[in-house]
This record gives sequence, structure tokens and C-alpha cells, in this order.
Amino acid sequence: MKKGVFCLLLITCCINGIAQPANKVPPEIKKFVLKGYEVLDYITGDLNQDKRSDAILILKIAGEDTIQTENYKDPKRPMLLLVRQENGSLKQEARNDVIVMCRECGGIYGDPYESMSADSNSFSIHFYGGSAWRWSYRYTFRYDVQKKNWFIYEESDDVYWNGDPDKTFSSATTAADELNVVSFSQYKPVDIETVKAKYWKIISDKAYFYDYASHNSKPLKAYLLKGDKISSYRETKNFVLTEYENKAGKTTRGFIKRKDLARTAEEKNP
Repeated sequence: MKKGVFCLLLITCCINGIAQPANKVPPEIKKFVLKGYEVLDYITGDLNQDKRSDAILILKIAGEDTIQTENYKDPKRPMLLLVRQENGSLKQEARNDVIVMCRECGGIYGDPYESMSADSNSFSIHFYGGSAWRWSYRYTFRYDVQKKNWFIYEESDDVYWNGDPDKTFSSATTAADELNVVSFSQYKPVDIETVKAKYWKIISDKAYFYDYASHNSKPLKAYLLKGDKISSYRETKNFVLTEYENKAGKTTRGFIKRKDLARTAEEKNP
């Protein structure tokens, strides 16, 4: 999937939520800008199904684009959920300081932040980056009316080689039933750069790949055989996410069910 196609998908997602230019922030939004910060992006939409226009605000440190990055750690980019009250004013209901990727986190591509989107009871945030190999992440949160809070609903990540996106594109999506119940404020994306790999051996005669981790998802045609060994940096309740290269040099990426696997020691894997 080419970058242009990916951007088109993001634009389509924003139909129900209205993204606004950061330099045209209304006064009611400006008062939520933290001291020493400025607006990276914001979007309006009904976040909690009360038919009132709410807002999501992402901040960056003032002058972030001009800071020298050598020996410099990018600061946090707070993401704030602002909910419209009965009296018409906005109130901060939730905040997350770790979900928005840093300016340098996109690798050669640059700043990985792409966009936000929202509908009547959920919102998503999108990232894109990489170099020869491109990747994208999308995190979606849904509002729980009874708990009066937003919880992670779906995680999705795509990868492809920029030289041949059609043949190398791979998508892996995790549904809510495979994720722990975590509120937006407490959510922390998995950082594969710091997570230690776990190693597994196939114990079923065939272990099929899945591109959607959920209890009712259908398997792909690709599968592994008993005795094959894999590694994984990402796990859900019933799946692990892996990449496997066969003897012909073809790589398959996707989820494998835990019931088809047994843990092995690192030194026993290639």
C-alpha cells in the first residue's frame, strides 16, 4: 500500500470528526494549552454520545521544531480529551502523555504523527514512519456509557517495503476482546524497541496465521508446521504476533494462536 493510499484512508476516516488547523485554535481551546507548550493538532467531534461537540487536543513543547536533536530527548506530547458540559463550556476529562509518538520517532521519514479521527462514541490516532520499510500504527478508543470513560478498542499496525508495497504489505489488527481493559489515560503503546523477545515452538500439526486477533477471526492460508520456531515481541490474550521466513526466503507476518505454541529458551532458537 503506497503512502498516498494510506493518507487517503486517513482522510476518509476524518469525515465524522472535523480536523482544524493548529494556527486557528479558538479561545476555548487555547486555555487548555499547558505552560511552555503549543498546539500540535486538535479535532472536534462528539466523543461521548451526548450530541454535544467535544474536542481532542495534542500539544507539543513550544519551539519543538527548532530544538537541536543531538543529545536531546524529545519531550512528551500530551493528548487531552475535552468534553462539552451542559453549560456549554469544555472540561478536560482525560489526558495521556505517552500515546503520541515523539518528533524523532518516525526514523528517516520524520515526525510520525499523521492525524486524528472521531465519531459519535470513539476516536483514533494515526502514525506513519520508517525508511525503506514503512510502518503505520492506529489506536482506537471507544466510550463506555456506564463507566463514563474511554477504553482501548482496537490496535492496528501495517508494514510494507517502499520498493514494492503491493507484494509486501502486511496488516495486523488486535480487537478489544484480545486486549486488556485499559482506559485512555492509562494506555501505553507497546514499544518493541524495549520489549524483550519471547521464543516459541509450534506444537500443533499446523498453526495458521491470522491478520486479525479476535476470538471469531478467520485464519489465512499461510501456516507453520509442528517443530517450527518463532520469536515474538507482541502478545495478546490468545495470540502472539510474529514474522517467519521460510527456506525460500519468503516472510509471512501475522498472529499465531497461543494454543498452537509452547515457550522455548532463547538459546534454542536461530
